[in-house]
Amino acid sequence: MTRHLSLVHKLCTLLLGPALVSAQGAPDAGMTDGPVPDVRFAIYSGVWSGRSDAGLRIVARNSGTRSLQLESLTLAQGSGGQPVMHLALAVPAAGWAEAETAYVDLLSDDQCVTDSLSDEWKLMEISNYPLHPSVRGLIIEDSQSFRIFQCIRGVTLRWLDTATREQWETEEWLLYHFERRPPP
Repeated sequence: MTRHLSLVHKLCTLLLGPALVSAQGAPDAGMTDGPVPDVRFAIYSGVWSGRSDAGLRIVARNSGTRSLQLESLTLAQGSGGQPVMHLALAVPAAGWAEAETAYVDLLSDDQCVTDSLSDEWKLMEISNYPLHPSVRGLIIEDSQSFRIFQCIRGVTLRWLDTATREQWETEEWLLYHFERRPPP
């Protein structure tokens, strides 16, 4: 029954968006239960395609009215060493931000991600929001051979309101966006 409720919670979070699901878990000392920010972000790396040995690039959009800083991202338990990205990415109210960081392995220790990569799916990006192909300007002419697949992992995000210095954590989902194109 608990597993079923967990699945329902995951589906509601994915479908209704993180803003409708309250932050969970006990906050750290000095942390408060804050609102789930209206910040969408995506993570990219050339390492995933084998084209480079670059680090990670994160791009964020804040639709809210407060300037925020995304302090860190910690993968949920079940992720071995719980990879953490220390970001300190300042995202202005109603604005954009981007940064590059050293590579952090966000792919290991997740069965869905491992299976997708070994089955020759190409990881396009990791984000905290669902992605439709039209977002990247893709026009799919042959829907019989073009496929999109997503894996989901829990993540804890640590936020800072840059005006009030208030800090809090939210539990959200990371979606791993894979695609497979037909051979040329």
